[in-house]
Amino acid sequence: MSVLSDLSDKELKEYHKLVKTTTGKRKDMIEEQGYDLKFAGHIFRLLDEAEQFLTLPYAEINLQRNKEEIKAVRRGEMSLDWVEEEFHRREARLEKAYDESTLPHRPDSDKIRVLLNECLESHYGCIAKAEKYNDSLLNDLKTMISKYD
Repeated sequence: MSVLSDLSDKELKEYHKLVKTTTGKRKDMIEEQGYDLKFAGHIFRLLDEAEQFLTLPYAEINLQRNKEEIKAVRRGEMSLDWVEEEFHRREARLEKAYDESTLPHRPDSDKIRVLLNECLESHYGCIAKAEKYNDSLLNDLKTMISKYD
């Protein structure tokens, strides 16, 4: 079972284009191991963090929880077959966690707006000072916030 076999023709062409343009130690590592160790480590870290976010209370999230396993992946101690099989297992767990999650499907725009205003007031003393120094930043923030209204 290969993750590459799951890719569309377009995605496969993009993958090969990316691998061909990779140079130096990283390219050597990909050719030797059969996969990008650093990229695989990031994938496992992100899958774990997403699963924790969906299943644990905020105070219990541990961003270092699987650091030894991730280091082992990055050192090339795991075969490509193991990486692919473990990816699929974790992907299935993540999909189940998403389906069972009680998190809202949309952010609470009002709470985000209040938090943003509190942060700006805490940093600048008042919103008027923030606007004076950061009109373009505030316009960008307003644009982003308006997407969720």
